[in-house]
Amino acid sequence: MGMFDYIKYEMDCPDCGSKIGGFQSKDGMCVLAELEFWEVDNFYSYCKCCGRRVEFNRKRPRLYSPISDYDMS
Repeated sequence: MGMFDYIKYEMDCPDCGSKIGGFQSKDGMCVLAELEFWEVDNFYSYCKCCGRRVEFNRKRPRLYSPISDYDMS
């Protein structure tokens, strides 16, 4: 039994510029499924090079939201 789902999204780290992948979310069924980012309200990962945590939270509920509808911290 999984505890999260994988999110299909990659980006450059805002601190060091390395690729960040391996995003996860607990908003889905939590069965280790691969979901698109717009299928969840929150997803997160860490940069393997510098350790920066990157988290996205949807600003307003909407299906098929572009990445600009998320706040990144």
